Amino acid sequence: LWLAAGTTPLRTMPTEMSGLIHWDPATNQLQGFSHTQNGRPLGSINRLKFDHQGTLRLASFRSGLLSYSATDNTVIQPQQPIALMNAQLTDIATDEQGGLWVASFSNGLWYLPPDGARWDHFRYSTAFSAGLASDSINQLFFDNQHTLWVITQNRMQSLNRFSRHIRTLPRLDKSPGTLRSADILAIDAVDKNKVWLGNRTGGLLQFNPQTSELLQYESPAGFSDMAVRQVLQHGSSLWVGSDRGLWQFDPSQNQWQLFPLQDIANQPVIIALYLDQQQRLWAGTRGHGVFLISNQRIIRHFDQQSKPAIGFNDSS
Repeated sequence: LWLAAGTTPLRTMPTEMSGLIHWDPATNQLQGFSHTQNGRPLGSINRLKFDHQGTLRLASFRSGLLSYSATDNTVIQPQQPIALMNAQLTDIATDEQGGLWVASFSNGLWYLPPDGARWDHFRYSTAFSAGLASDSINQLFFDNQHTLWVITQNRMQSLNRFSRHIRTLPRLDKSPGTLRSADILAIDAVDKNKVWLGNRTGGLLQFNPQTSELLQYESPAGFSDMAVRQVLQHGSSLWVGSDRGLWQFDPSQNQWQLFPLQDIANQPVIIALYLDQQQRLWAGTRGHGVFLISNQRIIRHFDQQSKPAIGFNDSS
């Protein structure tokens, strides 16, 4: 029988009475664990949980997520983010796929997939109404439909199997890794590690769904308020359609180059980009028709006055 000892959920420093206790009813023998293998105090243990591999996991109020090693008969601190290591943990739960969920008192919710590839961290944000209601979580619970319930002091939230796979980039104007604007006007999913995004006021961004890393590129000089409406990767460079015309962008050099469609100061607003099977670029504009581009030059321009003519000048 394993027992968790301590004064949780009170936020107190570890004492000699806190830690992990193993009791063998057959021999009535007790063994206590107050420190990890490396000498770090366990602190108060708030939850014990066997994961799908039979490993005993401990939610500590002092030392993050801990595990009991039967081989060495000691408590170890597995590799984990520093923020999790220093968090005051309140509960542990495992889903039907073997994923590990860890709740904390003031640091939100953590998730480790079955392959152990990386930790995902979910935090409360006032600008993201669909997120956690609070960073202070008291308990986790899975119902018969495998829906995860997050219980805080003032409400309960559900997170079903489908929604657990949805990654959302909240809008927080000045926070790193978030969107400057909630308006996404363009998406080009190149592969599983690279998704290009066009943001109304945030310009051009690159998102990695595997690591949740969001990179933001500076807009061309003199066009800091440029809204990126279309983005399309072609080879190693990008075609970028905006409210300031058509651009080419080289991510490796961080260089912008305007591709003028007309000999006018105010270039057409680009509202559609399409690359055909012959690798020709079709650019639809607002009020200026459609441009066909091949080998870095305009080969056709279609509008209401062209021959052949099209019946509109706005093309989306």
